[in-house]
Order: sequence, then structure tokens, then C-alpha cells
Amino acid sequence: MVISLDAMRDGLAAEMQSDFNVEEIVERTVVQEHVREAVANLPETMGKVIELRYFDDMTVSATAKALGITSATVKRLEEAALVDLKVALVHYA
Repeated sequence: MVISLDAMRDGLAAEMQSDFNVEEIVERTVVQEHVREAVANLPETMGKVIELRYFDDMTVSATAKALGITSATVKRLEEAALVDLKVALVHYA
């Protein structure tokens, strides 16, 4: 399941309009900032794969076409990037 940051932001906006927990919203915002920072620290192509797949909700084939690489390479880079991100973000799990 892919969740874009726009969807996460929209969800936060909806929470703010109803009963909400300010501490939870601040925590989510901080986590989102750390995710973006961790993605920015990935090797360039790996980071672009994550940006296109998760932030822009692109399919594997669309990502491959946009980057001029094969779908297999997108899948390999995505898998490696997710492992690196899990390590980088272990404190937020």
C-alpha cells in the first residue's frame, strides 16, 4: 500500500478540523520531516524512485519510464531504499 505525503497531510488537516490531539499531530509532522530528510540522504536514483513511487504515487512502470530505467531496476532500488530507510528511521517505528 502506497500512501502519499499529500494524503498524510490531508489526513492531518481533517484531524485538525475535528477533535484532535495536538501532540500526535506534531509528532506526525516531525516524523514526516525525518522521512523526507532520510529520503534526501539516499543515493540520487534511489531517492528519486522513492519520491516517485511514494510521494507522487507513480506505478513501477511509470517510475521506470520517468527515470529511463527498467521496471526490474525500480523494484530493486525501491527494495534497497526501503531497507535503508527502515534503518535510518528505526526510532520512529
